[in-house]
Amino acid sequence: EDIAASLFDPFISTKEQNKGLGLAIVAKIIEDHGGVIRLNGSRELTCFDVILPS
Repeated sequence: EDIAASLFDPFISTKEQNKGLGLAIVAKIIEDHGGVIRLNGSRELTCFDVILPS
């Protein structure tokens, strides 16, 4: 299942034991500071771009 579209939504996780709040919290903090976070990776490697204003 591809969760990329909802990756930053709360309670989304691919791991049963996780709550799925981490990326939602990170995205909210970055957005509150005028920035953007986006997924930039592949199935083998997960990377995120974080862009913050100077």
